[in-house]
Amino acid sequence: MARPRNLEKRESIRIIAERLMMEHGYRSTSYAMIAEQASVPRAQVQYYFPKKAQIVTGLLNRALDLSIRYIDTYGLQGSDGYATLFRAGQIYFTFLFQDEQLRRLTLDVMADREISSELLFLNQRWADDFLSPNLRVEGESEEAFAMVVGGTYELCYLHLSRGEKVDVVGTIRRMLIAFMTLTGTGAADARRVLEGAELDAKKTLDLAQKMRRELPEMPQS
Repeated sequence: MARPRNLEKRESIRIIAERLMMEHGYRSTSYAMIAEQASVPRAQVQYYFPKKAQIVTGLLNRALDLSIRYIDTYGLQGSDGYATLFRAGQIYFTFLFQDEQLRRLTLDVMADREISSELLFLNQRWADDFLSPNLRVEGESEEAFAMVVGGTYELCYLHLSRGEKVDVVGTIRRMLIAFMTLTGTGAADARRVLEGAELDAKKTLDLAQKMRRELPEMPQS
């Protein structure tokens, strides 16, 4: 069991590493850079984080959790689970695409198969928080989720690699409609459920910017 001092040091290194990744991207943030900024030996960084991917997946996992927290804190729940999922996804993806630095980080993440596969699993767990038990992502719906969300990440990667803007609201709407239809909801019904479900653009951006400010300081779960 780690001693409190060890946990404090690990958290300090994590916060510095996450800030560097949000500023410089995943690929450009090296162990040596983290060690220098944290004033510790490189070996100590690698001791706490044997894989650099652990740092960025932890960051994105807490971004997902924080988007849920914002939905609850500010009373932004939708008319049903899918509408609420739409709104939480809007906050999360707006965070990822809000400026050039975070778009670089997101591009790095989506280009790395190990990280994007882990992110797909995290998204699945996250989606289950909003869906009723009979709609949980499992069995055939798990395959549908992987196909739809994986394809969405590929599309986002394509736009980012070309330096193009990602239409967050349109992308999430198409993703959810595709998932809903693959799991038995009629296309017209799926569109009706999500009609007008998106958050105000300014409110979404405000929350995404708030997330950027507080995310590195948010304790690991």
